[in-house]
Amino acid sequence: YFLYFFNNYSENSSGPEVANGETKTDSKGGFTVSFIPVTDYLNNSNDDYIPDISNYTVTVDARDAGGRTISGSDSFKVGTRGIYEVFELKKGFTREWQEAEIEGKLQTINDAPYEGKSSYEVYLLKNEKEPNYHQNFNMYDYWQEPLDAQLINAPNDKLVAAGENIYGKDGKVSFKIKPLPAGAYRLISRAVDEAGNEVKARKIFIVAGNPGNAVPAPIKYTAVFEKNEYEAGETARVLLGSAYAPGVY
Repeated sequence: YFLYFFNNYSENSSGPEVANGETKTDSKGGFTVSFIPVTDYLNNSNDDYIPDISNYTVTVDARDAGGRTISGSDSFKVGTRGIYEVFELKKGFTREWQEAEIEGKLQTINDAPYEGKSSYEVYLLKNEKEPNYHQNFNMYDYWQEPLDAQLINAPNDKLVAAGENIYGKDGKVSFKIKPLPAGAYRLISRAVDEAGNEVKARKIFIVAGNPGNAVPAPIKYTAVFEKNEYEAGETARVLLGSAYAPGVY
């Protein structure tokens, strides 16, 4: 599921009542409720990679012929875009001689699979440390920021790969990026919803060299295993350390 945590963003699910009224059911007991979403309560983030999405709950109190009241409710999402794209890595990091394997999902904002296509580009990130960076440790620092959050402001360097993904009815795709030199890379993908609006997504992935050689990337801190699971006797590899501390990782 897409992580809406960048720039202190959280999915907006609280707000005032935006509409109310009465309606009558048809001969089969069906009815329609229509209203215009209130855009003031969307995220309105200045980062166009973060979808503006709000939760809406519709509650209905119906009365049957005998005067009994029956209540029900349903929740759904509304946003400025009709779809979103999300990527997951098959490995925590890849090696210089390996292809990076990535799985993608294209979904409506209500998390239903969406059939379509997207185009992507892959950029090497500049190995530039943030000036005057200092980590102030407190109770919240026991949660390690994902690399996507740590490197959200890291500038792109050169373009190293590009391609297109075709999503089927299940809204899923798997693809590979050619072997790349050690470093941090940003995948940037673009799709278009039914209304013609462009939807952007991005994903950071790391390529490591031989053990003991530092990855040339401004990573603040990390402890990432190459794989999620290992069999007994298998060698476990981990990317560990910080570009802001002495030593290598």
